Amino acid sequence: RSKPLASLFLTNEIMALNPLDDGTIINDLLHDIIYPFAYNTGNIDVSVNIENHLAYYAAQYQRWRWIEHEYPTQNKYPHSFASLRPDLHETGKKLASLKNADVLSLFFGAGVSMNANLPSWQGLLNKLATFIEMNENELHNLSSFNILDQPTIIEKRFVAKYGDDKGKSMFKQQIADAVQTPYFALTHALLVGLNLNEVVTTNYECLYERAFESVNEKQIRTLPQDLGKKDQERMPWILKFHGTTTYPDSIILTREDYIKYNANSSAMMGVLESLLITKHLLFIGFSLTDDHLFDACQAIKDLLDASYSTNERKMGSVLMLKENKMFKEQWQSMFDIVSMQNEDEPGDTSEAARKLEIFIDYLGMQITKKNCKFLLKEEYDI
Repeated sequence: RSKPLASLFLTNEIMALNPLDDGTIINDLLHDIIYPFAYNTGNIDVSVNIENHLAYYAAQYQRWRWIEHEYPTQNKYPHSFASLRPDLHETGKKLASLKNADVLSLFFGAGVSMNANLPSWQGLLNKLATFIEMNENELHNLSSFNILDQPTIIEKRFVAKYGDDKGKSMFKQQIADAVQTPYFALTHALLVGLNLNEVVTTNYECLYERAFESVNEKQIRTLPQDLGKKDQERMPWILKFHGTTTYPDSIILTREDYIKYNANSSAMMGVLESLLITKHLLFIGFSLTDDHLFDACQAIKDLLDASYSTNERKMGSVLMLKENKMFKEQWQSMFDIVSMQNEDEPGDTSEAARKLEIFIDYLGMQITKKNCKFLLKEEYDI
């Protein structure tokens, strides 16, 4: 991160032990501790982690009320979202209105999990190659191959050493082990706070699911693995587009995996195409380079072009760290392209990633600010 992060955990046990009502705790916490601390230290970010849903809604409401009504006349401390450009504020409000109209869904990629210290795609391949004892010269030569052929070559080494079935099984298990970590990142928690019911990811690991279950008594439904389970029709779901570490054999990485996937993925492609037609997909941490996604987007664009004389509907929004005008030129007919940093703005990628966290937090506030379930509770007299 471009700035250190200090985290304050407001657990249910802490709330229960405090003699004050929960609304007073939240109000005092924000005004007397968090804002002064962040302002006076200057070079540090502070996150407040809340387990209780009502307390979360109350905190977001308090923060929104302070920014909208008190901050303009009592601006002793800069508010949490002062570093975001005005157009990002407007984008956040637009996306929040889509969520509140129940037409916003999420698609996230590997970029979301980088802050959890998971390896990049190249880092993953290096881990696999090291495990199978490829030397430095072989690693160098490996990089000259196509991105689908590189893992294919590594898998062949596993097969040569351990046999066909055991080698392929060990290869997939090593992939699963390489992306396992006990802790989810701040971004996962912020995304869960958006309370979206339909989520798609190309990630193998289960950090979003872990973040979801940390604040929900029920589990999130994982597709396609949980399709056969009973009594899950109304549960929020996550579609693991390229497999999951829970079932290592489902992981898609080699050329053979992709060929088999193309032959058997019509149902999952149907789910993605349905979201592109009926929802507004919010892409985060994903570069749109996946061929399956491109095929689905092109199919829906062709359908829309054929159905309307003038098609101005965008299928979603893509949140990028740094502005890329050529990327925008390629995709702007299908998606709204939103950059955390414009080309002429100072700051490196780590600062842009920090702004993405702040933007998701802002979106969460805009979504939950009118959720007033806490107002009829005596403990939230705010």
